[in-house]
Amino acid sequence: MERLTNSPPSMTVLRKVSAEKGVDSTDLAPLYHSVEPDALDSLFEHGFDGELTFRYEGYHVTVSGTGDVDVTSEKRR
Repeated sequence: MERLTNSPPSMTVLRKVSAEKGVDSTDLAPLYHSVEPDALDSLFEHGFDGELTFRYEGYHVTVSGTGDVDVTSEKRR
């Protein structure tokens, strides 16, 4: 699990998924095919204290209000 830093959640998701896949983030499908990046960033910027889980590039991605980003392969579930 990675904690959000000064990066918006959308960028953290891209960084985590690309690291898991072993590819550059520019090689990934656009994030907006799974979730609206601006809405994701805005939600957590305004203090959302829950979790948001979605599928992206063969992974289950969970972003939480505590600042954690968890990326789990769909194959491991």
